[in-house]
Order: sequence, then structure tokens, then C-alpha cells
Amino acid sequence: MRAIRIIQLLMAFSISIGSEIPSSDVVNHWAAQLGIRLKEDFMSASDYETLQDSFGHSMRHSVRFDVVRPEQELALMASQITTIFTRRTQALKDIVNRAESLTLTYRYEKDLQLSDEGVIEDGAGRPVLDAPLFKMADHTADSGQLSLSETLGREVNTSRSGVHTPLEVYEGYVDVLNGLRVTDGVDETFRANAARDPHMSWQYLGTQLGFLRVYPATWWQPPRPALDVDLYDVRRRPWYIEGSVSPKDVVILMDISGSVHGQTFEIMKIAVKTVLNTLGENDYVNIAWSTNQVGWVNPCLNRLVPATMINKRALAAAVDSLQARNTSDWSKGLDFAYRAFIDFYTTEPEHAGAKCHKLIMFFSDGGTEWAGHVIDKYKNETLTENVRLFAYALGPHPVPPNIMRKMACENGGSFSVIVASGAIRTSIQESYLSVLGKPLALSNSHHLAESSPYSDALGLGYVTTLSMPVFNRSAESKSGQSLMGVAGVDISMKELLRHSPWKKLGPFGYTFAINPNGIVVFHPRLRNPLHYMEDPPDLDLVQLEGDSYKVVEMRTQMIRRNSDSAELSQLVPLDDGHQVELRRVRFTWRPVDNTTLSLGLALPVTHKHMVVSGQDVRQGLPDCGACLLAASWQFCPGLSGNASERWRQLSERLQAGAENCSQDLVQHLLWDVNWTAVAQTLWDNNSRNQSAGVLGRFLVTDGGLTRFHPADSGAGLLPETEPYTSSLYRQASLVDDLVVRPRPGSRRLLAARRIAVTNSTGDIYTLAVAGVQFSSGWLWSLADGVLTEPGSAAPACSPESGLLCWLLDTGGHVVYASGELPPLRNDTGDRGGPHLGAGDPELMAALVAAGVYRQTTEYNYQGVCLKPSGEASAGSSLRWLGAQLLLDSAYGLLRWLDYLRYLLVSWLLAAQTAPVSALDEFGFEIQADNHSCTQRQTRTQLVAALRPYQGETSCPEEGDCTRRFRAALVDDTNLLLVVSGLPCGCPPPPGQRPAYEPVEDIGPDRCLESVNQTAPFRKRPDTCFATHENEKPACGGAGTAAGPLSLSLLCLALPLALRAGPGGR
Repeated sequence: MRAIRIIQLLMAFSISIGSEIPSSDVVNHWAAQLGIRLKEDFMSASDYETLQDSFGHSMRHSVRFDVVRPEQELALMASQITTIFTRRTQALKDIVNRAESLTLTYRYEKDLQLSDEGVIEDGAGRPVLDAPLFKMADHTADSGQLSLSETLGREVNTSRSGVHTPLEVYEGYVDVLNGLRVTDGVDETFRANAARDPHMSWQYLGTQLGFLRVYPATWWQPPRPALDVDLYDVRRRPWYIEGSVSPKDVVILMDISGSVHGQTFEIMKIAVKTVLNTLGENDYVNIAWSTNQVGWVNPCLNRLVPATMINKRALAAAVDSLQARNTSDWSKGLDFAYRAFIDFYTTEPEHAGAKCHKLIMFFSDGGTEWAGHVIDKYKNETLTENVRLFAYALGPHPVPPNIMRKMACENGGSFSVIVASGAIRTSIQESYLSVLGKPLALSNSHHLAESSPYSDALGLGYVTTLSMPVFNRSAESKSGQSLMGVAGVDISMKELLRHSPWKKLGPFGYTFAINPNGIVVFHPRLRNPLHYMEDPPDLDLVQLEGDSYKVVEMRTQMIRRNSDSAELSQLVPLDDGHQVELRRVRFTWRPVDNTTLSLGLALPVTHKHMVVSGQDVRQGLPDCGACLLAASWQFCPGLSGNASERWRQLSERLQAGAENCSQDLVQHLLWDVNWTAVAQTLWDNNSRNQSAGVLGRFLVTDGGLTRFHPADSGAGLLPETEPYTSSLYRQASLVDDLVVRPRPGSRRLLAARRIAVTNSTGDIYTLAVAGVQFSSGWLWSLADGVLTEPGSAAPACSPESGLLCWLLDTGGHVVYASGELPPLRNDTGDRGGPHLGAGDPELMAALVAAGVYRQTTEYNYQGVCLKPSGEASAGSSLRWLGAQLLLDSAYGLLRWLDYLRYLLVSWLLAAQTAPVSALDEFGFEIQADNHSCTQRQTRTQLVAALRPYQGETSCPEEGDCTRRFRAALVDDTNLLLVVSGLPCGCPPPPGQRPAYEPVEDIGPDRCLESVNQTAPFRKRPDTCFATHENEKPACGGAGTAAGPLSLSLLCLALPLALRAGPGGR
């Protein structure tokens, strides 16, 4: 290897002093010839000119272009959304009234029991309900009692509600059985609501006891993590918390003195992250560490911050990095926590902070220091007099926790002991959320809450839930301090978007909505979490639209519920890493009545809506196998199955008269079928004479039609059949140039060009994009034939000649590379496709330095990251296998105690010393290969206005090597020809290296962000229930991870697991 390196250095040196880069005239000539050849081959293979002329006659008789009026479209969409919210709000009130009336007349029965068949019986063994419980966890999608619902997209039973009980709650407990019995009557209201609203989504009644009623009943599927253990608990869902607890300002104080170490410290970190996961975007939080000194766990987050997913990730990462040290000084730590409230309220803008509940949550292993003088001092301060203090004594500690109990009980909080990780979730739930809900229960206020968007556990994707508290009116309730639970009704984002005029807006227009925090509720660039137990992304509008002054001002106006519009430029990221720039986009916005939402619409200024009429729907659609496909748009309701099945179903619906179908979509599709019919004949004839490099042809229209030739060439191209989301279609639709792209993971290239018409106002409208699939060998042959030495047929670009040649697209991705360069080969062994920066970072840096490409760093907070292969789990893989066998054995033997499985997992892991960075709030590592994460990526964009393209880079460390390059645009294409010398092998510059492919990252430098940055404008909720004069102190000790029962069961199951051994499954 050392000899090879010396040879490379000698070659580089000889080129730097001998071989010359071809002149600009030669490089420009090569680029011009490449453009001519590429265009000729594409035009011939696609029959482009004939297709461009084929729509003329039918357009004059069937097509008109209408101006899109954003204000009118928004007003109509807002009115339809208001109607949805109004109906769901009334349905929610009916559920609450029914549930409370049932508690008023119910009489508690202490002898209820649950049979093995799920029947609730009285003390004499007689059923007290008409039917057994529908326990959703016991059903699957193909259960005989279920049938498919088109509205919900899931198998359901509309005759009754289903019941879900969390693992920590024994469903045979008499309180739970009484709760299930009294709420059974709510099914009548559920059914009545569904009958009035045919588009009704899921209806819920969650209870403080932990069980959840869902209507209609359906099957239940645990989320992906945690060895298939179902960790769902309705009391920890965003909609339930927002419906039962007012917003909170929270300072978490962690005693990390030297006595807090090992298992105790691990439990503390998990517990703190559990608290974080109970907080939402209306809450503010920060975490401080305390020893004989004190500070924020993330020094760059030096004030309370909104509890968004991004901030919680940053705080959790900082918690993971803490190490125990020094001695403790509780007085100093508590003084810091109280002072944090005063500093925050006096220095931040008025809109910052929840300014409702104020909490200090103190975590320690116990101690004897009484900090009463500090607490008394701040009780007399106006800004801190109502701060509640919650204390948690952690681990199998020898230090008496009486002082911590006293601090919490005398300051409006509660006290809990957590000796192992199995008690964390229950202790957090029972200790602080139930306490904070008491003022609301005492207020007897049925306030309506609109949850932040989150991923639905039952498969609807992003939803917002309208929720309202349900109070226990029974005689047994504790003086009105009892909250029975929270009722909820879902509104899916899909349902709201059905009312978006998306077809009128074209491939670059869209609607979006934000809530009073500026958080995006729906937006085309918002992605679903991997599973429903993950936090919603909580993305701010500026994180999707940019933080320019105009975007910030628009966001502020939307939160203030004003109506207006503004015009700005927009850099649109495409799904494959490319970007396109739209110079004139008009944003229009207005509030949505009877909701907290504000609605926006983005539309390119020159866009017009093409309206088609006069097509005979009863002709149906032609059948040619897979050569014709339609986009997955809602042409008609009820279409399902794969693309071919949907095409057949759509044809049948049209032949039957297209009842309830979208006439706008159907008419446009039929017109596209007719005017593109000539393509089939042309391509059939042309295929006999096509060159060996042509693998297929396709045509994607603005009306959602895709033609393939031959039919089997469409394999792997289904994403391109969705014109309004296809990155190829969207990029090609903006320019007259030929767009050439490699298909990653294949030996094919896609070349595409728009078919356009000039409308009556002189604006260009893209009717379709015609494309050809070429083999990569075709391009290599073509390029090698053009890139020759003057007066010779010998290739000019090769390591032997001292020159390298590249064809790059506007994003810096490699379409062609001369020579044999292993870094640029993808998994199929085919050259081309990745970013130049991944294969030749030295050259990419030179192109950026010379201004040929503009380079930016972006962060994707909705990334999906793969767990590195061989990454250690919590403990060794052998231990995990033993844990799994132990769980399975115990679970099979003790089926009646479902939650033992959760306790066993937590207890086992609590006994191990695991890397905390791999732990989530549940006490064990997420086992799925993929997980949501923040990703960093470097994007590059060609600066097309620059002339000439040339430059050099020097490398003194490598024998004073100089590497030069010249480049030229390839005429009428999206390509840039780059000719350079051989690499010098320069070491990368200091600092963060560019990541041309997405990499997991902790996010931008928060210290740089915090400089001179004020809290973004927001509007906090109108209601606050932080205290009540009749509130009674709630104090106690709760939470042991492994009590006598679970320990004895553990001992019973352990020999079975050990006997099975590591190879048991």
C-alpha cells in the first residue's frame, strides 16, 4: 500500500508540473457535443416532437385555463374544516355528558370478578353486562368479529367499543371492573355519533384507572420497540395529558453527587427522560445538575425552553452524558431551580412560558440536608410562591428519604420512592400528573383541548384529538377531586386534506396549517413517525419554510389569527436530495373559525388551473396490462389494491357513470388517455429500430396518467407515477432542459423532458413529462466517444492520461465518471449515482471554493437512522436472549398477570449496567433496526450564472501538489462536465466534515443558536387550572419495581430460562 501511495504522489506531482488541463475551448466543445448527442438520442427514442404536437386539436375544444384565487380557496377549505371541528366537538360533549350521567347513578360493587372468557360477573357468578369484554389485544385483523371500514382503513366491529388495558394495570382488579361496567353505557353514544357523521374517526374514553374504550372496536397491535411488549398507556398519550392537566413550566433538578452512581444513576436518567416524554409543546422545561455546584445539563440551553421533540432530544442527550461526582448541596441546587423561574419570567418575552403550573422535580438518592430556608425564601416571592415541589428518592439507597418527603408534602407536590426501573412509569404517572389534574377536577370546567398532531395508534397517521375531561359524579368520589378520565374524538389530517384544492394548485402548490405555537399541523413535508409511541416531530413553520424575515412575519400573523398574503422566493427540497428554486411564490393565510388553527396556501404566482371538459366517462379506460397506470389519487371513492387493480376498478366506475367521482380528476385523466394514445403506436414502431441502450419509455401526465413501454419496464418506477410528489417530474416540469438522472441501485439512467403549452396569459403549463430509460452503458459509450484527445480516438480521461472527467447534475450527484473509481460504485457495481463529495471530496471542495456549487448544511428532524451493525444492546446479546426466554416462559405460565412481562424486562435490565445512551424512557433499548433521529446533510446547488468554471486546489502536505479543474455546462441539459487532474490526497480541512449522505447528528450548535435569539412568538392556551382553594395535599410514597409478588414469580421463571440456554430458540 505504501508503494502504491508513493506512485500516486509521483503521478500527482508530474501532472501538476507537466500535464495540462484541456483549455476552456476544448472543454466547452466536449460539453456542446455531449449536449447534442444526449438530446438527439432522447428525442429519437421518445418520439418527443410528435408527442409535443399531439395534443393541439383536442386542447382547443376541451381545455381552458382558470386563474386560481387563493383567498376564495382558503375560505372554502376553512369553512369545511370548521364544520368538521364543530361536529366532532358536539360528539365529544355528548360522550362527556353520557359518561358523567352514568357515574352519577352508578353504585359501586365490591364483589365483581372477571371470568376467563372476559365476562364481568357479580359475587354470585352472574354476568352483569350483555356481552363479554372486547379485549382488543386478543384480536387480529382477520378475527371473525371484524369487517373492513373504508373510513378508518381498518377492520372494526361497529356494534361495540373495544377495551385496552396497560400492562401495569390488572384488568381483574375490582376498581377496574367497576369502571368497565359503568362506562359500558357510553357505547350507545358512540354509535349515535357515528350514525350522525359518516366520516367519524375513532372515539375514546380513557380513564384514570388506565383502561381505554375505543369505538368502534378493533384489533390492537403493539408498537415496534421493546420485544413486542405493549407499552401503550392512554394516561401518557398527548391528548389525554392535554385534556387533564394544564400547561407546565418545569425545572428538573438532578442530584448527581458521588453517592448517586451505578444502578441508581441509571434509574435516575431513565426517570428524568420519562418525565420529558410526558411534556408537550405547551410546556416549558429545562434540566439542571446539582452537586456542591450547579448548572444546566446543556449549557447552551440556559433558560426554560418549549418541550418540543427537538429540545427534548437535546436535553436527553445531555442527561445521558452526565457523570456522578463531588458532594451534594441541596440548598444550592434548589436555589438555582427557584431562581430559574424568576430569571425566565423577568427576561423573556411575555409570550414565553406556560405561566400556569410551576414545578420543580427533584431526583436524588436521599439525604439529610433540610433546605427549608431556601424554600421559605422563594415562597415569599410573587413569581415563585406557587411552585410545586415533587421529590423522587431513587435506587436501593441506605439514606433515609424523610427530608425529601417533607419538602414535597409541604410544597404542593408529592413524594415517591423508585427502587428499580419497573416502577418508573407508574410512579411518574401517579405522583405528578394526577396531582396536577386536581385543580381542573375541582374547577368543574369542561375545557376543550386540541392536541398537538401525533401518530395514531390505530393506523390513521397524523391526527389531532379533541379532548375534554370527564368528572366522577358518583357519591363515592372524593369530594369532587376525582377526575374519571378524558374523552376524545380524532380528526385525521387525511380528512382535513381531502378538502384541500390540491389539484388546482399543481405540483408546487399546497396547503398547510399551524397551531398557536407555530407548530405545523399538516404540510407536505411533514413525515409520519416510525411508530405511535414516538414523540411527534413538533416542527415549527420556519423549520420547513426557512427562517427568512417574511416567513417569520407570516408565522406571527397566522398565530395572531390575521388574514393576509405575501410573495417570496422558495427553495424546494425534493425527496432525492435535489432542490429546485421557485422565485415567485405567493403565500396566503387566514384563521379557521371555531378552532385554534390558522390555514395557509402556497402557490407559484404564474400557476393556472387547467380545466378539462367534454370527455365521455362511459368509455372507461383502455386495458393494456401494466402499460397504463393512474396515480393513487381519489378519482372515485373506494378504490383499493395495487395500481393495476385500482385501474380496473376505476374503469368499471367510469363505465357505470362515475357516480360520486371527482369530475375534475376524471375528465383530466380521460383527456390524457386520449391525447397520449399516439405514444403507444409510435413506441411500438420505434422499438424495432431503437438503439441497444434504450430499455424503456414512459410518459407521466399532469392528470395522473402514466404510460410505460414496454409494459414490464415500469418495474421500480412506481414513485414516478405520482406526478405531484415525483422528484423527477417536479424538476423536469420547471425547465425546458433535458433532465438526466441515475437510478440508484440499478444499471439505468432516466432522461426526461417536459411537454408544455403556453396558455392564454403567456405562461408555460406542463402537460406531461416524457422519459426514456437508458442503460448506464449507453451513457458511458457516448461519453467515452466524445471525450477524446484532439485529433485522436483515444479516450482523454483516465488515470493513465492524468485526467478525470465527470458529469454532475445540478445537485452535485454523479451521472458519469471516467475511469475505475471504487468510491463511486454503488451496490450493484454500476458507476454513477452518489454525490461527488462522497467519492472525491477534494474535487468537491475545490468546486465549492471556486463558487461553482453553493454548499449548505441542513438538519432533518424527521430522519430515520439505522442502528449500526454489531451495536451492543443493553447488556450482551446472550443476556438479551436469556431475558427474552425468561419473559416468554413467565408470560406463558402466568398468563393472568400480563404486566409481569413489563416488570421482568425492567427488573432484569435494572440489574445490569447498560450504556445509558442506548436506553429510552422505558428502561430498555429500542430493538428495531430503524429509529427516528436528527440527521445532518450537506447539500450543494449549481451556481448556473458563474462563468468561466475553473479553479485549483493546492496541497502543501503532499509534495506541494496542485490539482486544477475546468468545467462547462452541457447544453440543454441539467449536467455539468468537469475535467480535473488526479487527486492530490489532501487531508480534509479541520472542523466538521461535510456529510453528502444523511448522517445521524445531535443537531446544530445550540450555543450559536442561543446568541441574541429571542423566544419565537406563540399564543399560550386561554385556560389555566394551576391551583384551587379546595385542593387537598396529596403526598405519599410509591413505586417499587420488584415487590414480593414479582420477585417470587421471577424466581419461578428464572430456572426455565436458564435451562433453555442461549440456543433455546
